[in-house]
Amino acid sequence: MGISSSKDERLGLVTGRDKWTLVWTSEARFVVAGANEFSKSQQKNICAAFSKFKVYNCNIVSLEHYVIDKEFSRPINVNDVDTDMKFEVYTWFPYQSPDTYTEVNDITLLDSWVISAQGQFTKNTDLFPRKINNNLNECPMKAVVRDGHWDFTTVYVNHTYSNGSVVTYIKGMETDLLRVVLHQTSMTFVLVPTPEYFETEQRRFHHNLITSLFEKEIFIALGGMGITFC
Repeated sequence: MGISSSKDERLGLVTGRDKWTLVWTSEARFVVAGANEFSKSQQKNICAAFSKFKVYNCNIVSLEHYVIDKEFSRPINVNDVDTDMKFEVYTWFPYQSPDTYTEVNDITLLDSWVISAQGQFTKNTDLFPRKINNNLNECPMKAVVRDGHWDFTTVYVNHTYSNGSVVTYIKGMETDLLRVVLHQTSMTFVLVPTPEYFETEQRRFHHNLITSLFEKEIFIALGGMGITFC
């Protein structure tokens, strides 16, 4: 599979007649076999593309890099393959640091398949290890709040100090519960300024919200949503 066909395959899996038909979860598993056509940078790009759909269990299988990363290397004929040559299995791990929580800046070698006799893995490691655990390394939980106007959701509160300064903060049962969850998972609460169209464009509100979630501008929405996203 080449890069162009890889893009076509991804689009074909999630689109149909120009309409979204499927939302993937982080439990979905994918293996992309690139043979000798994917460089390391291309593999990172493929993982990054899957991460936009919140697919984190994506493995890339390709020839080891000393073969494929040469800029002008010729395509390898299967009959010429050295018996010592290896196919390498790469993946990536999200939420490793606050700076690269869902960005694919590096990929990890899981195992190698030696092309000899019947073939074998060199490490026999778990090819789909657990990617997300209970410690998310202080990664941010970017939240947007649409004032729910009652404490069972989330509301904006203005507090005026004696010096005349006014500070706006949020409170409510949703926020209290979210902060408990974030404490248990070692995440940082980050309040994203509410875009103006969240309040004014009622008809397109949910479309705009879904777009913001998909683009990772926000991860969760609180308050008067009408429906709940997370």
